[in-house]
Amino acid sequence: MTIGTAQMKAQAAAVTEVQTLMHKHGLTLADLLAIGGRELKSPNPKTCEKARRVEKAWELMARLSVNFAHLENASPYTPTRPARRRCGEGVFLQAAENTGVSGIASSLPESNEINELADFTPVASPEIKPGVAP
Repeated sequence: MTIGTAQMKAQAAAVTEVQTLMHKHGLTLADLLAIGGRELKSPNPKTCEKARRVEKAWELMARLSVNFAHLENASPYTPTRPARRRCGEGVFLQAAENTGVSGIASSLPESNEINELADFTPVASPEIKPGVAP
């Protein structure tokens, strides 16, 4: 029996949807096999949550008629959107690129009398006078 191209496209879309759900919930194919119903009653909340996610993945597979073998034979899932950055990531790289483009020379400031005095002025600590109680 031959499968038509429309059926193949629908099957591929269903497999991609299951892979998207698995990626979103941090599941692997091994998780689908290893985690079962007894983990739903686990005292560990993380284990229970992972078991619920596995259960949702199996329900979606049943609803879309996707076999486990289809997931094994499918090409690896590659997300279409890039991963989210953490706050502040990439800022320093961008700043370094901008200074090179703007033409601002990154040289040391010219020395003057005030800068020289600030460098050589000793920092005095308060002297303790003998005989005076703090």
